[in-house]
Amino acid sequence: MNENILLGIDLFILGYFLLLNGFYILLLIFTNPNLVRRSQEVKAQDSYQLLKLDVVPPITIIIPTFNESEVLLSSVAAALNVDFPHIKVIVVDDDSTDQTMQLLMNKYTLDSFPPIFRPILKTEPIKHYYRSQSHPNLTVIHKKNGGREDSINAGINACMTPFFINIDADSIIDPDAVHRFSQHLFTEKNICAMGGMLTILNGCTLENGKVTKVSLPSSFWGSMQVIEYLKTFFFARLGWNQLGGSPIISGGFGLFNKQAVVDIGGFQKVLAGDLDMTIALHKDMRDKKKPYRIDYVFDSIVWTDVPQTFSSLAKQRKRWHCSIVEVCWRRRKMMFNPKYGKVGFIHFPFLFFGEALAPLIEGFGYLYVTFCYFFGVLNLAFFWYFILIAWGTSLFLTITSMIMQEIFLRKYQSIRMIAKMFFFSLLDNFTYRPITVWWRIVGFFRFFTKNRYVYKRGERVSQEKK
Repeated sequence: MNENILLGIDLFILGYFLLLNGFYILLLIFTNPNLVRRSQEVKAQDSYQLLKLDVVPPITIIIPTFNESEVLLSSVAAALNVDFPHIKVIVVDDDSTDQTMQLLMNKYTLDSFPPIFRPILKTEPIKHYYRSQSHPNLTVIHKKNGGREDSINAGINACMTPFFINIDADSIIDPDAVHRFSQHLFTEKNICAMGGMLTILNGCTLENGKVTKVSLPSSFWGSMQVIEYLKTFFFARLGWNQLGGSPIISGGFGLFNKQAVVDIGGFQKVLAGDLDMTIALHKDMRDKKKPYRIDYVFDSIVWTDVPQTFSSLAKQRKRWHCSIVEVCWRRRKMMFNPKYGKVGFIHFPFLFFGEALAPLIEGFGYLYVTFCYFFGVLNLAFFWYFILIAWGTSLFLTITSMIMQEIFLRKYQSIRMIAKMFFFSLLDNFTYRPITVWWRIVGFFRFFTKNRYVYKRGERVSQEKK
């Protein structure tokens, strides 16, 4: 093969990973001042006193659920027990076929009541509204099946507070998570949305809707996701606060300005409702030329259930990547559009080139190295640079995230857990990462098939409960 062609391919692959990982290093640099500033805010002695004031905006937690009766009650209990005086909780049952409604009826003594609000977002018909006798701040909505986004919109219609938080029914919100969000509402103006940190619930011990003991998952796939989530949620998203705001508020945990969401028609029925919502908020605010912030608050935490088996994790990651491609296509007119400023020139190009296309280029790199090796044309200098830039930087960012976690959060404190996490971070590049690259490639091409909207729920491996 022509040496110039090989050299061109070498430079293309190295250049791509140099730019991508260089950007990740930049995010890491931007993360440090955010961490320091946030720590100073948290240490303020009057922060909890502020919660007693009437000026603190009330917040509603919306929990959409469908056939998740085995975990829902723990999630609802955690939401009702948050350390925040102005909290409302709305559970939206999307016409579950299991015992969801019966369990809620028995646990919280629900009474039917007529709606006292006018629906502003179109949803599937509502069957009943219920209010709890034992917990007056708990409302349950039973509606016709319409999907997760439709359920959130139904919750927004019933929401009477200026801000709402959506969490998944298999998630446990930390007692002080809402308080952390509220602190940020006081220190920053024009908050449109905020994302929080998702931490792995599997392996932990639950008692009355509260995580009482933190442990790593027993499975290899679960433990690898702990490493992955730390790197994704700890430094990568926090650094975006300095670059015009977070490009994604996770559907598993996020706070939104209700009016801002209503103005763009609520959550859309797409594969990635969370990602599409975040991009849509950026677009709407810039279209209207309004000042706004979409931030990430690293110490506002929700514990979430993750897939524990190869097959269920594969289904999830294929679906996730297919959804990224879908959002890139839906919002393609924002790419390099001066009207959208940093969103058009940083957020969206990163989403497309750094996320949607990344597995294709990395997968091609693996095949290219293998091909060159077997045909005796492998450039050793290129090979080692590829390992250093693609894998070495990833390992550095993973270990750095672990250190940051130990300094600022201290959720995984035992020496044994830290050692185990370090061991799995060393295995990541040789095992977990290449497999997820393949899943993401499949997800990319699935977007162009009729099966892109097929969703199969993976099997659940519950956490330990008392």
